Amino acid sequence: IIWYFLTGFGITAGYHRLFAHRSYEARLPLRYFLLILGAGSVQGSAQWWSRGHRAHHRYTDTDLDPYSAHKGMFYSHIGW
Repeated sequence: IIWYFLTGFGITAGYHRLFAHRSYEARLPLRYFLLILGAGSVQGSAQWWSRGHRAHHRYTDTDLDPYSAHKGMFYSHIGW
């Protein structure tokens, strides 16, 4: 249960806010810590995750959206 929340924190604070949106700056030890936690969630590398997330924001609700809700709830959250 603890690992679940730690890896979720790695995705949210690391992959999503720090690397995809560049919402804040972090020193190298925190970056590595968040990368390790994010990798523990088995959602790919931070670079791959960020690329997909930025494409999602750029092409929301079009055929180019990699997580398009128009393809169904399962696809947009798991099936992509």
